[in-house]
Amino acid sequence: MKTDPIIRSRCFRVICLIGLLTALMIGSHTSHASAQGTTLTGSVPITRVLDTASAKLGITIRYDPAVLRQSVTIRSPEPLSDDELWRELNDALRGIEFTTVRRETPGSYEVVALRSASSLAYIERDTQKESSRFPRPGYRAVLLATFPLSPSAAVSLVQPLTSPNSGKVVALADSGEILLADLSPRIAIMEETIELARTSEVEIAIESIPVPSGRAIEFAAAIKQLSDRQRSAGGPPLRGDIAGSVDGRSVTIVAPRDEIGSWKNLAEHVWPVSLETDQYFVPGFDSESLRAVLEEAVQARTPDQDEISIYANVYTGSVTITAPSEVHEMLRGLVDELGHLPPGARRHTERLPIRHRIASEITEQLTDLLAANPEPVDSGRLRASDDAAPEGNSDSSADTEVSTPGPAQGINPAQGALLTTDEATNSILVTGTPAEVLSIRNLADQLDTPVSQVMLEVLLVSLSDSETLDLGIELEKLEVGGNTLFRLSSLFGLGTDAAAATLPGAGSGLTGVILDPGEFSVLIRALETVNEGRSTSMPRVLVANAQEAEFNSVVQQPILSTNASNVVATTSFGGFEDAGTTITVSPQILAGEQLNLDYSVTLSTFVGDSSDPSLPPPRQQNQLSSSITIPDSHTVAVGGIELDTIGRAKSRVPLIGRVPWLGELFTNRSRSRSRTRFYVFIRASIYEDSLFEQLRYTSDILAGEASVPTGWPVVEPRVIR
Repeated sequence: MKTDPIIRSRCFRVICLIGLLTALMIGSHTSHASAQGTTLTGSVPITRVLDTASAKLGITIRYDPAVLRQSVTIRSPEPLSDDELWRELNDALRGIEFTTVRRETPGSYEVVALRSASSLAYIERDTQKESSRFPRPGYRAVLLATFPLSPSAAVSLVQPLTSPNSGKVVALADSGEILLADLSPRIAIMEETIELARTSEVEIAIESIPVPSGRAIEFAAAIKQLSDRQRSAGGPPLRGDIAGSVDGRSVTIVAPRDEIGSWKNLAEHVWPVSLETDQYFVPGFDSESLRAVLEEAVQARTPDQDEISIYANVYTGSVTITAPSEVHEMLRGLVDELGHLPPGARRHTERLPIRHRIASEITEQLTDLLAANPEPVDSGRLRASDDAAPEGNSDSSADTEVSTPGPAQGINPAQGALLTTDEATNSILVTGTPAEVLSIRNLADQLDTPVSQVMLEVLLVSLSDSETLDLGIELEKLEVGGNTLFRLSSLFGLGTDAAAATLPGAGSGLTGVILDPGEFSVLIRALETVNEGRSTSMPRVLVANAQEAEFNSVVQQPILSTNASNVVATTSFGGFEDAGTTITVSPQILAGEQLNLDYSVTLSTFVGDSSDPSLPPPRQQNQLSSSITIPDSHTVAVGGIELDTIGRAKSRVPLIGRVPWLGELFTNRSRSRSRTRFYVFIRASIYEDSLFEQLRYTSDILAGEASVPTGWPVVEPRVIR
């Protein structure tokens, strides 16, 4: 039994050798790899081909075996090289609607369905060079620069080369590139085609084609669609591009010069109607009136006006029309009829409503403005009248004839426009030719603008300060000797009497009295008076721009008048003398939120009683007037007056009053000082809004302070049950 291990070992070796020979025999029927290539024979599972290609090319291929269950039959008389093996693999995958796409890592690939390959393929740039040691995938996505070709032109060029179901070409207009996604052989052909078009030297031309008004985009799209149909039918692709203009009146072709004719031929097939552009002008008609007449005629002749465009030039008085030739023939006849109309037949009356100004002022301004133009643009004449007058009264002396500026049109000088003010409706009636009426309407519209208003607040401040000081001593001595009475005194009218039996009445200030009735008296009095006063006045007035506002607040003092004759003198009422505050302001709004003010401020007051009933009392008057520029809504000091008065008085006994120290007993002194100041402040606020919102806001505030109802509805809560 010692031979059993040896026998078992030999048997095991024989079994392994038989298995190896069997595997080699099976493999010899499917593939044979050698240094010269790979041989594939018979029906081979697609997964086996993928594994063989991965091993031979040294690449990584991801696939789902559960999806790839098909087998392929490859018969080749000679061994396949690595490139041929990769090409046969991609052809086999394409036959079962699959392909290979590159992954982000070089040398890594994935098998995907052909219908979704465009979204799964790694996007390459034409500047990125694939390593030569790795094969290109069966399906590629490439970003390709097209300059100097436009992306849309490049797309049109290579679109016929794409695969019907799996190819994709997208223009990236902003970047100047296009995205190509297709099978690798087709990508190579498209790259060569674009490169050839980029390097070929062609002259690029730009031309515009007039189209029906507003249909430019639709027209360009139709031409592009017709070009695509021509290419899909087997015709050569057109190079270049076409786009609609912004105004919708034309399309612009950008293409090689030798292709412009082809684009125009397509345009004629898209819109076969032949359009012509012509200019129309009738003396005595403005462009808008002529346009209305011609447009009405076109509507009556051609209900469908999509291809017709009408443009009125207000500066030349002409109308430009793009329309078919038969429409132009009709319009030329109409224009000839209008040109032969008599001047009187063209005249009509139009009412011009004036919304923001007074109609009579606008009429006066129009007359002055038009009269200041000695050489008008046209030969029209204007007659302005404040009273309503019929057209037949053109010879009235009350009418004023002035020239009317307007479009360059030949108007009969014998005719003229009549301006009449209708004060009841605040409007102007204009009778004249359409050109004259248009000229006056344009001028009236420029003059009829909202007038800004200015809220003026004038603050008048009067300050007064006064100070007085009185200091005096009175001495009096009485002596009686027999029948003789002696008096020695130093009196200044302070109120002492040595002969009095009682003390004098108490006065103002500090008073000291020593009295020995019948003998002597001594009186000392000291008084200081200080007064401070302040008076303010702030009138407020709303005034229109460039108008004068006046505010008066005065006191009227009646006076008498005496008439004397040889027989008798009579006294009667002689009128009034005024004293108070008078303010006159005229604002002018400037640019930059500034105002120019011409103002005059007068402040007067009666300062005493009249010396005679027939004479007015004395009056003091302070006045400021000037022209200034101030900012909007700022309070500024525009001026003021300051009066300062100082007075000193001393009463004393001669000689002895000059003796130092002793002289003070025989002296009475007083000192006074008064200071009066008057200031003027002005604040001007511009109200420019046409809805008067600022004025309403200010009025509401003042009405609330004065408890005046504003008339606004009051919202009150209600309980709804």
